[in-house]
Amino acid sequence: MRKRNMKDWLKGKGFYISLMVGAICVVAIAAVCLDSFGMNKSMSDEDKRNNIAMLDEEKENKDVMDNEDVEKNAREFYDRISNENNDSPDVSMQAEVTPVPDEKTDTASIEGEKEDGKKDKKTDGKKSSKKNKKNDGKNDNKSNSTDKKVTVMKTGEKVNSLKFDQEAGISWPVSGDIIMKYSAGNTVYHKTLGQYKSNPALVISAKEGDNVSSAVESVVTDVGKNEEIGNYIETSIGDGYKIIYGQLDNIQVEKGATLKEGELIGAVAAPTKYYIEEGTNLYMKMTCDNEPVDPMIFLK
Repeated sequence: MRKRNMKDWLKGKGFYISLMVGAICVVAIAAVCLDSFGMNKSMSDEDKRNNIAMLDEEKENKDVMDNEDVEKNAREFYDRISNENNDSPDVSMQAEVTPVPDEKTDTASIEGEKEDGKKDKKTDGKKSSKKNKKNDGKNDNKSNSTDKKVTVMKTGEKVNSLKFDQEAGISWPVSGDIIMKYSAGNTVYHKTLGQYKSNPALVISAKEGDNVSSAVESVVTDVGKNEEIGNYIETSIGDGYKIIYGQLDNIQVEKGATLKEGELIGAVAAPTKYYIEEGTNLYMKMTCDNEPVDPMIFLK
């Protein structure tokens, strides 16, 4: 009785049990499928990443290869250019090549150039002739200016021809007393300056306007004006001797003139500020080779 009930119970419950077992199996199979799908998915993602990494690496390798190829090509090109430059001859050593006229050159243009050349030559000739005329004019002016200086040139010739006769001596240029003696080595008192100082000349008293004559035959080598001695003339008497006449007025001679002994050269002027106290006078200085000497040695 009990066994029958068990069987009936089992038969009544077997459907549900089998249904439950089937459900469990379905769930298990579904779980296994889902797990395998997730694994496959995760693996596929990892494969994708690996593939992307491999592609990037291949791209970098390709870029490196491309850069190396570019550098290699550039190096080869540079070497080829440098070799060509070394093989080519030096341009500076090449002979100059004269340009060959084109066969199609117009003969009329060549003739025109010839005519232009002739015109240029003519104009150049005219210009040169004008320049020559101008230069001739300048040369004439220069010759005229030199003509004015001929007397100076002749002065040297005249001076060289002079001979100073020391024994014959020189005459007095004016009549008067000696106010200040020659004293190149010693000092004498200057009233106007109020001091003692050397005196390289003779100071002869004279009246204003008195005539002054040449002391000896001479040539006028200079005419000028000095603050101390006023207007003066310088004469050369030969053999390196010179006589300077100062404190002059109304000078009658010019540079280059030849003077005879006793010939009028000017007049006595009013004294300069350096000789106010001494009064009107004639300043007479004598030198030999530009060194002062005492005129009293040669005065007659």
